[in-house]
Amino acid sequence: MTASLHFPRPSDAIDYVLAPCPLARFTEEVYEQTPLIIRREEPDRYRDLLSVDVIDRLVSEVELRGDTLQLVRAKPRIAPRDYTLSNGIVDPIRLADLYAEGATIILNQLQRLHAPLDRLTRALEAAFSAQFQTNVYLTPATGQGFPVHFDNHDVIVLQVEGSKAWRLYEAPIHLVYRGERFEPGAYDPGETTDSFTLNAGDALYIPRGQMHEAAGNEHGPSLHITVGIITKTWTDLILEAVAGVALDDPDFRRSLPLGFTHADADLDAMRATFGDLVGRLADKATMDPALAVLRDDFVRRRRPHIDGAVLAPRPPVEATTRLVARPSLVWRLAQDEKGLELLANGRTLRFPAEDREALELALSGEPFTAGALPNKRPLDLARHLVNSVLVAPLP
Repeated sequence: MTASLHFPRPSDAIDYVLAPCPLARFTEEVYEQTPLIIRREEPDRYRDLLSVDVIDRLVSEVELRGDTLQLVRAKPRIAPRDYTLSNGIVDPIRLADLYAEGATIILNQLQRLHAPLDRLTRALEAAFSAQFQTNVYLTPATGQGFPVHFDNHDVIVLQVEGSKAWRLYEAPIHLVYRGERFEPGAYDPGETTDSFTLNAGDALYIPRGQMHEAAGNEHGPSLHITVGIITKTWTDLILEAVAGVALDDPDFRRSLPLGFTHADADLDAMRATFGDLVGRLADKATMDPALAVLRDDFVRRRRPHIDGAVLAPRPPVEATTRLVARPSLVWRLAQDEKGLELLANGRTLRFPAEDREALELALSGEPFTAGALPNKRPLDLARHLVNSVLVAPLP
């Protein structure tokens, strides 16, 4: 990978993170089932993503708030007031002091500030139809940020510099609920199931709910990126289907009986109504409309990708201009009685129904020539897509 770190196809990002583990094996044997350690003899594999030098510049040159930068230490614990000013800005002097005393620096959601991480998460989102985030951990030699804990989302750890010692324990809750936060002391981690060291270039997948801890060692600081996978579950889909039924059937929208909390509430009547509604739900709920809602929501929430739009706000497009969809563009095309509705970059664009073939070709990710689009007005359509920041000229 070069310093620009582009992923022309979403599959390139998958290989960058998981290779040599094939995607099919990861999906069928690993994902949501068991941890996976990926060993490599490639210490520079993730250097284009980040470095300790970049972290040093960020914490010394940028005014960061306490919700973006955290300092943590397993023992003794650190409170936000120990390193933030009264206005919520991180105090760089206290940060330097606490880091020297063994605190781990965490930069949350760094893909919002650092372009290489932004490109990686965009590509992974396009590949997996899931939201991705990156939290970065810089741990000094022998430091430990957190005691044993679990995360409520799956993570892939990318070791960038240095090394870190890991211990895995049992999973007290299989596929922990997304909203469930880890409570110290509430769960017994059980016996150690694995212990190992991640070196620069290695990766580690940990399913949500798997107890784990990690610590630095005497060899120097450790820098790793935790790539978080925020997925939609079958529960999300079913709840959306229930909402769809409730829109059509007012009985689902009726209030619970007045006084339902009282000791003398008629529970038998409530059970009968509940059973009736569940039965009707099984008859009426359908997947496709609910799935369409989740798909549209996912596409609408993707951050617009406008790299280069300031440098060349309206690049010239002629008949011979070679164009391609922007990397990792997530889009959805639907048709109704008014024509085509294209969702992309957080916007909705309308097109005539006859534009479908040309749009699908232009947004497929394969290069095309503007004047060769299968359309009555190929140049007008190509220019519209360029001006909408959906496609761009090939370099």
